[in-house]
Amino acid sequence: MSTTVVPLRVPIPSFRVFAPAQVFGAALAPEFELVLTCAQPVLNQATVASVEALVHRNLDWKHLTRLALSHGLSPLVYTRLEPFLSRPLPGDVLKLKTDAVLLTEHALIHTGEMKRLVPYLQANGIETLVFKGPALAQGLYGRIGLRPFLDLDLFVQPRDVAKAWSLLAAEGYTLEYNMSREDLPELMKAGNHLPLHGANHNECVELHWTFFAKTRATFFDSDGAWSRRVPVVIQDVAVKTLAPHDLVHFLCLHGTKHVWSRLAWLADLVWFIYKYPCFDWDALLAEAHENGTRRMVLVGLALAHELFGSVPNDAVIRLTHQDKEVLPLAKWMWQRVLDGNLDLLTGRDLVRMVLWTRERSRDRGRDLYYHLTALRPNNIQDASHSPSMPGTYALHRLVYLMRKYGRVRSLDGQD
Repeated sequence: MSTTVVPLRVPIPSFRVFAPAQVFGAALAPEFELVLTCAQPVLNQATVASVEALVHRNLDWKHLTRLALSHGLSPLVYTRLEPFLSRPLPGDVLKLKTDAVLLTEHALIHTGEMKRLVPYLQANGIETLVFKGPALAQGLYGRIGLRPFLDLDLFVQPRDVAKAWSLLAAEGYTLEYNMSREDLPELMKAGNHLPLHGANHNECVELHWTFFAKTRATFFDSDGAWSRRVPVVIQDVAVKTLAPHDLVHFLCLHGTKHVWSRLAWLADLVWFIYKYPCFDWDALLAEAHENGTRRMVLVGLALAHELFGSVPNDAVIRLTHQDKEVLPLAKWMWQRVLDGNLDLLTGRDLVRMVLWTRERSRDRGRDLYYHLTALRPNNIQDASHSPSMPGTYALHRLVYLMRKYGRVRSLDGQD
């Protein structure tokens, strides 16, 4: 009997093994080069040679450490650098090691909570989906400690949110916001999660019922993602997580929402491309085009290509050039990174990004409308708790926005 050889659907993606000398035409500082090279998924002789050559340059180690810490890459960077560092470690590099150890400890704490809480919820009739956090670290990086995270994201069906909240409260978890359970139905119409903190404040669980809030409106197929859950074993415990198709779509939308301002989010995308060389990018981009999110996906892929040389296939590169807004948008986001701007967008910058990242007029109008009107937990906290609160919410929201756009919110602590 003859054997039919089935060719790969797409070419194996290509990668650089070292950072480029320039990004979008601007020279790259050697500290950025070293951080990007250490974040590469490809570890071979060429990578090692590139790291070794950069280490022996006249580096500003304080700047390099600050970059690794602020971009959530200290465990990965320190792991790759450690064989080349002299002893005793310089003060700035010692800080990098300390941060890597601390973030690994946080990751282990939340992985332990996952191992405890997922079976606990399941025993009480609640199925879960674990995303980001330990599932992402184990699934893409192969080691919990290489991809830091500061909370545990658990997705449950909307019908189970109130019960899951009660079960977590019985385990010592309290809500970050001062809101009552009577407010939950209103919040669930527009929000996407409840942040809960453990009794000793070392643990944080985000209880999700959808993946994106209407206030950061973008289409993501939560029901389909739930139905396509796949198992992953983390420290001998099997949990359900996002299937590859949904994971990479989520990574691109989440990165765009945060203006790709942390290199850890871009590294996630690059490590995904490396792990799934035969991924069907055509199917993902077709779905994203139908849902109005293709530009967000292409911006992430354009940044991955420019900074890491990762190319899923030639068709993706063609599409990033066909949409005339993709490369200018990616360049604008990268300039914010170069400027050290890790803040969430507010005011006119946020409105600009909403208009720029959406391909369709109806999506722009919808997203701006939800940003102005959708209920948030902190708005409930500011409002008086009364039966009339939902009816007077618009007034509370208007006052909140007038205060908010005079401030800047930091991304510190987000994963």
